[in-house]
Amino acid sequence: MESNKSNQESPAIFLIGEDKLTEVLNRVLDEKFPNSTKPPVKEPDLLDDYIPKSAVRGKLLASSTLWKQERKGNLKTYAIGGKRYYKRSEIENLIQEVKK
Repeated sequence: MESNKSNQESPAIFLIGEDKLTEVLNRVLDEKFPNSTKPPVKEPDLLDDYIPKSAVRGKLLASSTLWKQERKGNLKTYAIGGKRYYKRSEIENLIQEVKK
C-alpha cells in the first residue's frame, strides 16, 4: 500500500553573504513600498571612538586593571573638561580570547 504523504519538494536552502542579503532585501522593500522614505544615514560622531571612563570602570574592566594598563602605557586617558575617556580601539586591544 502506498502512503498518504504528498509528493512535495522540500524547500531549497541557499547560503548568501550579508551584503547580498541586504541588497536583495532592499530591492524587495523598494518594490513593495516604492514611495517610502528611508531613514537618514547617521554620520559618525567624533565621540563614537571614545568611551567614558565611568562606562568602562567596574562594568567592563576593574579599576585596578585600568590603572595598571595606564601605567604600562597600553591605555591612554583622554580628557574633555572634567570627563575622562578611553579610545574604543585601545580597550578592544586589551581584551583577549580565552582558549579552553
